[in-house]
Amino acid sequence: MFSVLLPEIILAVTLAGLIGSEMSSSRERLRLTTVTAFFGLMAALIQTALLYPQVGQMFMGHAISLDPIAYFFKLLILFFGILVVFVTYFSNDVPSEKRSEINGFIVSSVLAFSLLVQSGDLILMYVCLQIYVLLCVFMVGISDDSFFSLESGKKLLVMMSIALGLFLFGSGLLFNFTGSLNLFEMQRLFENQVLTKQSSLLIFTLFFLAFAFLMGSFPMTFWMPDVLQGAPLPSSLFVGFGLPIAGLAIALRFLLIVFSVPTQDLGHWEVAWAFDWTVLLSFASGATALMGALLALRQTHFQRLLGCLVLSQVGFLMSGLSVLDRSGLSAFFYSCLVFAFSLVGTVALTSFFKDRIKGHRLADWVGGIARYRLESIFFFFFLASLFGLPPAPGFMSKFVLIDSAVRDERFILVGVLVFSFVLWMVSFGKWTFPIAQLKIQSHGITRSARAGDSFQRAFFLSLLIPMFLLVVFAEPVLVWMKSGLLRVFW
Repeated sequence: MFSVLLPEIILAVTLAGLIGSEMSSSRERLRLTTVTAFFGLMAALIQTALLYPQVGQMFMGHAISLDPIAYFFKLLILFFGILVVFVTYFSNDVPSEKRSEINGFIVSSVLAFSLLVQSGDLILMYVCLQIYVLLCVFMVGISDDSFFSLESGKKLLVMMSIALGLFLFGSGLLFNFTGSLNLFEMQRLFENQVLTKQSSLLIFTLFFLAFAFLMGSFPMTFWMPDVLQGAPLPSSLFVGFGLPIAGLAIALRFLLIVFSVPTQDLGHWEVAWAFDWTVLLSFASGATALMGALLALRQTHFQRLLGCLVLSQVGFLMSGLSVLDRSGLSAFFYSCLVFAFSLVGTVALTSFFKDRIKGHRLADWVGGIARYRLESIFFFFFLASLFGLPPAPGFMSKFVLIDSAVRDERFILVGVLVFSFVLWMVSFGKWTFPIAQLKIQSHGITRSARAGDSFQRAFFLSLLIPMFLLVVFAEPVLVWMKSGLLRVFW
């Protein structure tokens, strides 16, 4: 068991080092918080990768489960945390005196997330979730001299408090019906005990609303753009990806363990309760994707546009959860990878332009982005991937999700997702055409180099490598993910 929790131990030691550095140093230039956070997260990532032979085991009376799903999300959040540390280092959105604090929040949030996704006990899951969302609130409101940052932190605190309350209420009802707090014990109990339709609907609705608040999905879609607009860009990046992915990871565990049962066909599940909850999930998926696309049409503030992009992506990811087979889940995992790299690249370049153009609205960007030719090419590519346009990897991720819905004969959901995709093409044209048109007319524009530009360009180029590999090796990656799901033991 010690080796399984070694990544979390490394993160805890790293966090202690960051706190010690903050307490012992009075001068920012003497603190190596960025280096400490990077090497701590990297060591935890390597140790997690070495745990692959142990995937498929449970510990501490089934309270900790290192199944393939938990393993995937642990690797994903660790790698994502490393990238956010780099974005924080480059960004001027976070004051230098706050950089050590946000690095500490990143490491502690990754630690809480890592424990959360492998929890099989409702109490442990609730405690980890509560710590995780509070850390996200602190990250959003870290700029105490910014009214918008503090306001966004308050909004997020209210939304997350409601989510935790609904989660706790649903957990109490599950305990009342089963007498257990362990998800795997509940699964065995529900094999012989069938809840009434009313009880099933009430419990599922409570958890559905809790996850909706957490992810910003329908019907709780409106907080995401507001929160991401007011937060510093590195905080927007972590919260915009970390909260939805946390909600999706917990939802996936509940959907496959508590609300469904495995069939005789290995790698397939079927609804176990008295009503077909996949219909509600499909409706929420389509509504979230559509509302994100519709809201994006009228946005002029780029960080609000990012919030709408996140909403729409969450809607597409939810469509993979509604298909209870290996094809749908492998498409879901693949899309999570593409989403992570696309969002990091887009936010990193947004931070680059924001620091130099001193604006975040479309009117500001039209006059400034054309002066940075290479960076603008990178930006258009990552933004196209986030929008899901070909030939960027985001198109492939949306294609495999729509394909899984087609195979499951969810044609209404497919139609809504395709229509949302068309609306995204319109929004992409609205944002990129004025910039591209000015860029064509401004061949003679030059700019002065800034210190650190070469380092940032190298970072942008490094993000292109996994994006390229995810397109070229899409089929082998999907096949590997499907085979990994065969190792799910519940």
